[in-house]
Amino acid sequence: MNLTKRATAWFLTLVMILGLVSQTVFAEETTNLPFQTSLLQYEVLQEINKDKTESAISLEFTETETIQLEKVTLPDGTEKTENFAVIAYTVSENGKYEFVVDYFKDGIEQEEMIQVEVTELLEKKTEEEIPTEEKENLTDFETTSNMLQAEGNTYKVSSADELTRVLEQIGKSQETEATIVLNADIGNDVKFVGVVNKSITVKSTDGQKHALTLGSELVGDITLDNVKVTAGTLYCSGYRTIFTENCEFTISGTLYGGGNSKTVSSVYVKINGTGKINTSDMENVVVGGSYKGSVDGDIYVELVGNISYGNNEGGNYLIGTNKATAYGGDRPSGTPLYVGGNVTLILDGPATNTRPQNIVGAYNSHVKGNVTVQVKAGYATGIEGMREDPTQSIVDGDIHIIAGDSAYAGTDRIVRIGANWDIIGAGEKINLTGNLFQVGGNVTVDTYENVWGWDKDGTPESDPPGIVGAESAIVGGNVTINANGSHLEDIIGVDDSATTGSIVNGDIIINATDIDLRNSYNYQSGIIPVYATARKDVTVNLDGGSLSGIYGYGGTVNGNMEINITGSPVFTDDEAGVWGVNNTDTKERSVLNFDKAQTSIPIVGYFTEMNVTNDSDVTLGNKKKNAFNIYDVNINTNAKLTTNKQAYSKGALTMDHGTWIANGYLYVTTATNTNNSEIVMNDYAAFGYGYKDNSAYDKTVVTSIDDTYTFNQCNYVDKIYGNAVITNSNGMYLYQL
Repeated sequence: MNLTKRATAWFLTLVMILGLVSQTVFAEETTNLPFQTSLLQYEVLQEINKDKTESAISLEFTETETIQLEKVTLPDGTEKTENFAVIAYTVSENGKYEFVVDYFKDGIEQEEMIQVEVTELLEKKTEEEIPTEEKENLTDFETTSNMLQAEGNTYKVSSADELTRVLEQIGKSQETEATIVLNADIGNDVKFVGVVNKSITVKSTDGQKHALTLGSELVGDITLDNVKVTAGTLYCSGYRTIFTENCEFTISGTLYGGGNSKTVSSVYVKINGTGKINTSDMENVVVGGSYKGSVDGDIYVELVGNISYGNNEGGNYLIGTNKATAYGGDRPSGTPLYVGGNVTLILDGPATNTRPQNIVGAYNSHVKGNVTVQVKAGYATGIEGMREDPTQSIVDGDIHIIAGDSAYAGTDRIVRIGANWDIIGAGEKINLTGNLFQVGGNVTVDTYENVWGWDKDGTPESDPPGIVGAESAIVGGNVTINANGSHLEDIIGVDDSATTGSIVNGDIIINATDIDLRNSYNYQSGIIPVYATARKDVTVNLDGGSLSGIYGYGGTVNGNMEINITGSPVFTDDEAGVWGVNNTDTKERSVLNFDKAQTSIPIVGYFTEMNVTNDSDVTLGNKKKNAFNIYDVNINTNAKLTTNKQAYSKGALTMDHGTWIANGYLYVTTATNTNNSEIVMNDYAAFGYGYKDNSAYDKTVVTSIDDTYTFNQCNYVDKIYGNAVITNSNGMYLYQL
């Protein structure tokens, strides 16, 4: 049986496990600094082998915000300058072994010596010194390994020794796959890392769930089913790694899909079940790729089930690509990191009993393919397609961000977005670099009803998170946002942050269905298609939901803007409304369409054309705001428009089987053409108003066929500034000039 001796800094306690008896021993320390005053947080672990001829010394350091490790010098003079989570050193003689640690405390360089004493080792016996009985036992040991094979490639083990023998046997086998069945807990004596060039499945006997400890760097493909898994920082090293839904696990450090300071060919990691990751609150929670290394092919990481992350309220990273840093003071080294293929990161976990994480697609890595980030449920401090240095975080293909899942609509399985960090397709919320992020293809953001920017069924704060298609980024293709019932502050197609100049070279398309856009003061909690530059067309499709308004005038649109409203959306700000491109030039086409819509809007403006069609019932204007000041108005196919205060058409009016109830002033600047329609004017009306200064009044400004015009009494004389052609119409009693 292995002997284990552990010393914990701060309390100076060693625990020895010998047989079944636990003993507490107080160590004698002769370090240059009193052990009790150590600024470092670490554990010293001694693992003594079965014949007591070797001791494996491990120093496990805990990083803090104020202390950054720089170098550890081993007793033989070897210097370790990275990967400080665990420092391993094996000795074969008793004695005192000194480890010198160089580190920075609050920016000040310091040095500390850790002295470890080894006392339990025995001298190694020569072949001649080994008794015959022991030699016979060794022969039996080797022979029994052949008896551990239960059936085919399935092995049953009940101890660490048996597991060790089975792994050796699998390694020598010609077969590429094997299954190991645990009949008992294995403990910490063997750190399972797989077998080189093999695919190993480990599971417990039926009805049981036995314990297994993983080493830090895998060497082969593994599948764990119905076991209790313990690991520190785990590097999957590019090997296929699967935890099934029957697993329980605790990964105290970071989970890396890739390698430790090396490049791997590809990554496939699928973690299910119930467990915790990063209980030690390291900066990196999950890194899909490598630490200080790259991935030549695809990255696929799926984390689903009941998984909680860390204890820190934010600031830690759960990312899809590689990452070259792991703690404060850590610096990238070597060439920029890359992913040669596609990146897929899928998350589905509880939003309670866990801490929010920064979820990022591409972090300082050049992705040659596409990036997909899907958060079905969980707790996030923002979800961003890209992060950090725009000269390194580059995506040649498409970015697809998916927040929420339609299957979780109306349930407590939500995506809770913390603070005011947004869901962003291209770029990031705060870019202070002066450079813009680059995406070669299209950007798509999909969100669902189970996405909340505040506590579910609660009240939003003043600045909750929203959705942004592209922020401080240049997108080569289109930006598409599909928001379905999400509870957030706003939806922005393209935006600038601290670094301006964002451009979408393709179209911007925003599809919003039953959205819930709010903030505590109900100001601009709506849809903002453009806050930067759109090279082509911009389209907003709104179907139902609740929002303060649609604000299309914030940026530059080189193409056309079209806003389509259907369903029964509620506009919550009585002084906001729906606005198109801020350009009154009629050559710039900006269209507002109501199709099968039932809604009331305080004001609409900056449109060259407004169409009310297909049984729509729309009310525009209120006591505070005029109904509209736009160009052409078309009311057709049994649609009804009601306007309050003032309705000013700077273009023409066309009606075909439509109804207009004008409760305030009505102005039509050019021609009016109506057919089988009804206009009720409860206040002043003027047709052909654009020709009022034309003394000839010889233009035909009204053409009416089978209509009903009702002019109710008001304080002014209704006027037609020109000629009227009336066929089978009723009520045309107004002053014609």
